[in-house]
Amino acid sequence: IQFLAGWSRADKPALARINEWNREFRIGKAYTDEENDPILKWDIGLDTAIPEKAFIESINLWASSMGRFALFIDEPETPAAK
Repeated sequence: IQFLAGWSRADKPALARINEWNREFRIGKAYTDEENDPILKWDIGLDTAIPEKAFIESINLWASSMGRFALFIDEPETPAAK
């Protein structure tokens, strides 16, 4: 399963900020699309069955990561990311 979310924004995050997310957070790979809008993607493997509880926890982790990412891209860059 692939979870994917995108944000269409007038104020585009800097590539350094996107890279900072990828260094700091495990859930969700960040990148920008052709219009430099931020995208967050997370793949989870389901080659074999997983318990329902584990799947629901994955959905909860994704939802939390989307919220964290939305806040993250609105924050100013940290000095180390510039």
